[in-house]
Amino acid sequence: MAITDTDVNELLTAIRAGGDIDVVRQGVALMLQALIDAEATARIGADRFERTDSGTTQRNGTRDLLLSTKAGTST
Repeated sequence: MAITDTDVNELLTAIRAGGDIDVVRQGVALMLQALIDAEATARIGADRFERTDSGTTQRNGTRDLLLSTKAGTST
């Protein structure tokens, strides 16, 4: 799941509207996904949907996981 401009704009709009804890959870999920994608890109040697001769492996889909924190659970 790549983060799009639309995702960021929706989050910023919710924050400006005085969003609650769900907005924080959504922001955390967005940032964590960006970090996961960046780590995968660095490890694999290719961006999503990119094929390279130097790539060491390939991306094979994604799955939703739950992250539990003191502030609650996020997907």
